[in-house]
Amino acid sequence: MRTSLHHLAIATALVLSACSPGEPEAVWFIHATDPHLFQGPDGPEQTQQDRLNRETFERLLAEVADPPGTDAEPRFLLLTGDIGFGEPGDDGEEPGADLLQQRVRQLAEMLEDAGDLTIYYVPGNNDAYEEQAGALAKANRFIAEVGDALASSGVTIRDLTACYPELGPSSGCTADVADTRFRLIGFPTHSFKTKEPEQGAEVASAEERQSEVDEGADQQQAEEPAGLPVGEEEDVDEAAAGAQTDDDPTQVTVRASTDSLHEAWVKKLRVMVAEARNDGRKVLIATHIPELDDPWILAQEKFSDTPRYTDRPGRPRWSAWGVSQEVFETWREIVDRSTVAAVFAGHFHTPQREIYRPAYDWEGETDGLRADREKILVAPPLAVKRQDSSPIQARGFALVRLAGDDVLRRLVWYDAAAERFVPDEHQPGPGRGREGERNSPVRAWSWLWNLDPEASTLVRATIVVIALLAAFLTMVALWETPPPDSRLTSDEPAPAPKPQPSPFTSNLAKTILAGLTGMVGAVVIDDDLAEHTLFYFVCFIAFFFVSLTVYATWRGLVEMLRSRVASTDEPVRRAPRRVDSTDPAWLYWPRRAGRWALSLRAALLVFWDSFFNVVQGKNQLENAVLGKTIVKLQTSLVDTLDQVTDELHRVIREVLFDELCRKGRREDLASFDRKDIRVNVSVLSAAGDMLSYVSLDKGSKLSPFGQRSVAWVAARTGEARWWKASYRRLENKIVMFDNSKEKFEGFAESKVFLKEVFAPRGGVDYEGFLVFPIPWYSRDESGRRGVLHVSFRKVGLMELLWPKLEQLRPTTEDPNELAALRGDEALVPSTPKPPEQGEGPAEPSIEPLYDQWRLLVKTCPTGADPERPCVADARLATALQQGLGVLPQVLQHFNPSLFKDLIKPR
Repeated sequence: MRTSLHHLAIATALVLSACSPGEPEAVWFIHATDPHLFQGPDGPEQTQQDRLNRETFERLLAEVADPPGTDAEPRFLLLTGDIGFGEPGDDGEEPGADLLQQRVRQLAEMLEDAGDLTIYYVPGNNDAYEEQAGALAKANRFIAEVGDALASSGVTIRDLTACYPELGPSSGCTADVADTRFRLIGFPTHSFKTKEPEQGAEVASAEERQSEVDEGADQQQAEEPAGLPVGEEEDVDEAAAGAQTDDDPTQVTVRASTDSLHEAWVKKLRVMVAEARNDGRKVLIATHIPELDDPWILAQEKFSDTPRYTDRPGRPRWSAWGVSQEVFETWREIVDRSTVAAVFAGHFHTPQREIYRPAYDWEGETDGLRADREKILVAPPLAVKRQDSSPIQARGFALVRLAGDDVLRRLVWYDAAAERFVPDEHQPGPGRGREGERNSPVRAWSWLWNLDPEASTLVRATIVVIALLAAFLTMVALWETPPPDSRLTSDEPAPAPKPQPSPFTSNLAKTILAGLTGMVGAVVIDDDLAEHTLFYFVCFIAFFFVSLTVYATWRGLVEMLRSRVASTDEPVRRAPRRVDSTDPAWLYWPRRAGRWALSLRAALLVFWDSFFNVVQGKNQLENAVLGKTIVKLQTSLVDTLDQVTDELHRVIREVLFDELCRKGRREDLASFDRKDIRVNVSVLSAAGDMLSYVSLDKGSKLSPFGQRSVAWVAARTGEARWWKASYRRLENKIVMFDNSKEKFEGFAESKVFLKEVFAPRGGVDYEGFLVFPIPWYSRDESGRRGVLHVSFRKVGLMELLWPKLEQLRPTTEDPNELAALRGDEALVPSTPKPPEQGEGPAEPSIEPLYDQWRLLVKTCPTGADPERPCVADARLATALQQGLGVLPQVLQHFNPSLFKDLIKPR
């Protein structure tokens, strides 16, 4: 037992280690967003939220090297905005230099204990005072100062939007992920937020909103008189390297409105995506505000009488972006490219977890204006903002896996009561799952994967693979279980099933219970796996019954198709509508459809019979329609046997009638009757110990032939034999077969005599018979064996057809003795010749010509008395040869048990 488990453990370890050679190792990173560490003027409520937010953020930093849900160590942390350093101070004004320095120190103190950690950051709307577009440069400086403060620690923080204020080199906004084909590109959306009106305020018109935008742009330009210096000129074309883009973002006017800045940024992004494509890289865009409908504002508008947004032609109505149509169109063009693999964003604070699972079916109508939203992966916030009063919360982060060209994501939620992060346990919504993948059968098993959150990814993967392997081996064991004997599968009647004392003692239950012990093999690999035995049991049972159901469905469909194709029923043909019919024309097609549906009854019955047989662990496909078809086939085989024997009986009677007429035996003609001849066929049992009639003539006895019979000798040896009543006088001298080679069981001597094999079955009403082996000549063990019986009530009739079946060696020339040897009545009384002195009485000798049995179907030469056991008439010889040629083919697929149970009683 231990050796078998050891082998199973080694095989499982090989399966687990059999990763595809040459594939790069998967790279993991953490995507978090919206920690909201600094939330503006202090107050009792604000202070409580600040404390909760900082505790959550510190918990994330403590687990960033070993997050739940994976054993891999994440390479970096992607933080998509809203640390909150742009929030006003206690005076409600823009944070000054002293407050910003204080926040730099506070953030650096929280980050410096995170160990060796790389952080990529893009600012959020709460990182820029009043969400101004021009405040991006201040956000960049803040992050740079935090990086300087962390210079002596192992933490590195980098801003991925540093290239946008001056439209500088792309290297300030990109980072290649080592060991992958991916490139991170930051994109600032901190000022993209759509401004919602005050509660109860009237909705502004499009002209008024544009005026407000222009005024904000003028104020921003006044605060920064130096403007935006022109950056380096980009020399990358989207179609081929070296060409220049149509709209070079470096040519944007220095003093621009907010919309102009946004348009310049999105064009800069387009150039960087084109550069990545030319470098053979896949792009991961990191931003803050996703281009989706804001679920908070969408809910406010849908459940209030006052609309929150005005109509925006050419742009999605409820989009979280309040930007120009040109920005929307350029963004859609960029994201829809195959180069872009995913967009990571945050910003939302809705407490419903379904909001963060793609493909965001809660959104409103987009009218085809939105980019591929399945690429957008929104992480839940870390902050408790807008969730502190909700009984449910959606706070946490996302684990992202990069492997090849695939981006897979898993959500991790923060359990505030337990103060820990736990992997998502719920089924994701449509579209991409929590691993970022599209709808697939794998997603249906996500609940099983997350059933044991305490287990690491490697432990769960090991248990799942072992359970899948054990389920497969259990299915193979069921397939290899011999099917139970039945009338359709066995030559002999199936024994009555024995009642099981317990439902767990059946073959199916024993096989399944054996599969459950597969966890023992896993413990050999690692003792830690023993703590997750229940998880293995659930996995094994789930895999086993799903695979059993799939297999049963497949076999049912195959048998259904087989019965449909092989059915002899007439197909439903299209019947033309009768001209003189009074039925309305519209009834034609419903009636035709009804006839077609009814024609499927047999096929559906076959499907369900096969399906439930497999589900019940029966390794057989017996069903009602199949059984009925097989019974019909067996009946047709029996009918064929009867036709062959009837034809032989007819030919024998015809030949005998002609012979009696030719010899002038009028008395025999007068008494000649059909009952004087019997032609039967018997089949040897599967055990080879008896023969039973399957085609019998009237008057034949129904009892089977045992080993003590001439018919059994012919069937087992494959040689024809015959018998006459006169042979009984010399039973101890006539040799039936030589047993020195075959060594048939039950016969100890090398020579078997007639006395040992001839046992009359009741009263003997015949004087002679011949038995022809089936098949004739052939000794093929794979075919079914049988015997053709031809019996005669009077031996004289038999001698008319086969005049030379034995060789007589008399001891005297007395004609009476010769007549007695032939079975005739004595012509005249005679006195036996006395024996010579010293000798016993002389006995005649009869030697049947058994060694020449093959001549029984050959025609005797004409013009002389035959000297061999041939047939006297060519018609009979031909009929015998044809019959013995057909009978083996008929018996090839004959089932004696079906004949005995279903056909013979009829």
